[in-house]
Amino acid sequence: MAIDPRYLEYLAQFRETVPVGRLHDDPQRRSAVALRHDVDYDLDVALEMAWHEWRRGFAASYYLLPTAAYWQDPRLLAKCLQLQDFGHEVGLHVNLLASWVRREIEDPGRELARLLAPLRAGGVAVRGVSSHGDRLCYTQGFNNYWCFGELRPARPEVSESGRTAEGPRPADAAETVPYPSTHALTREDGARFDLWSVSMAEHGLEYEAFHVPFDAYYSDSGGSWRRSPDPLSASLRGARVQVLMHPVHWRGPQRLFLFLSTARAGTRWLASYLDRGSSLTARHEFLLNHESAAGGPDAPPKRTGEGFADLLGEPDAVRRLLIEGRAILEDAPGDQAEVNVYLEPVLAEVREVFPDAVLVGVERDAARVVRSLLERDWYATPEDRRHPPMEVDGWDSLSQFEKTCWYVHETQESVRRAAVRVLRFEEIVDSPDRLAARLAELDVAVFPRLASAEHARLVNATESWTVPPPERWPAEWRAVFERICGTGEGGVARRWWRRLRAAVARLRRGADAADPLWNRLLEVPAERPTETLAEVDYRAAEHDEPAVRNARWEGGDDGLRVDPSGSGHAHVLLGGGSWHELDRGGWKNRIGCFYRCDVELGEGHATLYCLMFDAAGALARKRALGRVDAEDGPRRFAFRVRSDLPGFNLALYMPEQSLPESLLVRRFRLELVPMAPPRLGRPRTDRRPV
Repeated sequence: MAIDPRYLEYLAQFRETVPVGRLHDDPQRRSAVALRHDVDYDLDVALEMAWHEWRRGFAASYYLLPTAAYWQDPRLLAKCLQLQDFGHEVGLHVNLLASWVRREIEDPGRELARLLAPLRAGGVAVRGVSSHGDRLCYTQGFNNYWCFGELRPARPEVSESGRTAEGPRPADAAETVPYPSTHALTREDGARFDLWSVSMAEHGLEYEAFHVPFDAYYSDSGGSWRRSPDPLSASLRGARVQVLMHPVHWRGPQRLFLFLSTARAGTRWLASYLDRGSSLTARHEFLLNHESAAGGPDAPPKRTGEGFADLLGEPDAVRRLLIEGRAILEDAPGDQAEVNVYLEPVLAEVREVFPDAVLVGVERDAARVVRSLLERDWYATPEDRRHPPMEVDGWDSLSQFEKTCWYVHETQESVRRAAVRVLRFEEIVDSPDRLAARLAELDVAVFPRLASAEHARLVNATESWTVPPPERWPAEWRAVFERICGTGEGGVARRWWRRLRAAVARLRRGADAADPLWNRLLEVPAERPTETLAEVDYRAAEHDEPAVRNARWEGGDDGLRVDPSGSGHAHVLLGGGSWHELDRGGWKNRIGCFYRCDVELGEGHATLYCLMFDAAGALARKRALGRVDAEDGPRRFAFRVRSDLPGFNLALYMPEQSLPESLLVRRFRLELVPMAPPRLGRPRTDRRPV
């Protein structure tokens, strides 16, 4: 899921949560955990977090930031209402004074009224606000809640100085906001704003989150619990507690879903439903066609069009296209889904390039699929190079009807064997609740308010027919279909099910469990062990010399000491080599894996970068993994390298403007972790129905 599984550990620790507004309503309540989410960047991640909370019976407050990009989302109101439908509270994450200082607005009170009006008119009950800790708060010296008159203390010059932009008093005085002695802000253009001059009551607002009385306050601001204790290790019973957790800090590892089926099984409709109504970003038949998806006059034609049968004979070309397509999916945020009817014929290459993908089957009534394909002229000519041939004796001599039946049967059987779940088209199209429940088994969130319109939409339907419906097929067609796809005594499907039942009966009787059919049905890929790519203790007597820039180094009993010298930034390449090319050193990337890196510093701080290199060894991409600080102790990072970039390196980077006096590197470890699709057991029973 797009939400880090660790987040569920916090919910288990909280046991029960309420919105902040509930804490405000009951000031005498002595025991409650108010769960608060300031949505600074990504509303869709917040929406998925809200779904997980709802399913488990938790309630929270979501404060939305009007200066964030998602405020322009045309479905903003629907997403706010969906948060409410899940039992959560929606409020504003106010950034009014920052907007005024930037000269984006002239009247904070009028702007507040403008923001609230469409939300309330649409049914969003906004009662409270939380204040955004904009970076401008620290550089210009203000706090966003200083605009509200009801929050003015008796002596703000005393009580408000030394707070963060969120409100708490931190241990580090460098992270505080000074209070202006004039009780006003002055802009560069000379405009003046009197603090505490906007009335919350006049705008129907009842509280500001930080000012709701509490006994303990926890915040993950900045992506860690640096400013407060970690509530996972705290006792929360018997106290009024407010816990602030930003959804953006709780993104989980990306998951890839591949929905496989025959053609004409409602896949375009399903892709639209998943993309618009669920937590997945879904594409339809993008893989293998990503080159043509860019559009433009120079874009090559679709590879799944004319000549697709020829492409099936070029496994190296298929593998290259899949790797390139995977790299594009990996670059997109959140969980990704591909709905594609052309992947089943290349399942061997799909398994190689997407070993970690969740394969889901989509199956429609075989007779209806056959009819639709005949209407679309599948296998209408002896030299059909557009559609995949089946490995069936005498294929070239078969009729169009026979070929179509074999395609449907063979594809459906292959998808059943490969998929962890199979969705029946007739079931999911008739029942939105059934589809939501089946997706919930995969831990895919469905947002009913967003999904309902997509579920009812007709996509790519055949409007006029020349092929009769199955109930009016001639007798010879019915006989052929029954023999290939049907459930009659002589049908292939009937024989397959008889073998399955026989294998189950033998297992129950304690018969030979080595039955080949049973083994194939229960086949589970063996787990690949984690592999250590590099492990260096720089306090050891011997180790390889790292590559450094603008620095000198020396080894000692306490580690590798790096002293910056010269001008410009300094860096240490943990894999050797050089920053801009992978002529030596570094590591080879492997598809379907991610990497864990442990770094321990004894002194100083730096930013850990992953440098990614193309096939020619040139630097193609760099990504900051995070800050490493000696004060924080050992740090662990998890990251992935784009699948189409074959090499990578790791660097500790020290920018010129913040160079430490020295950097002491004590330990470094890099592990490769193979990824595999999750093993899905029985659907989990949650506290909320889907």
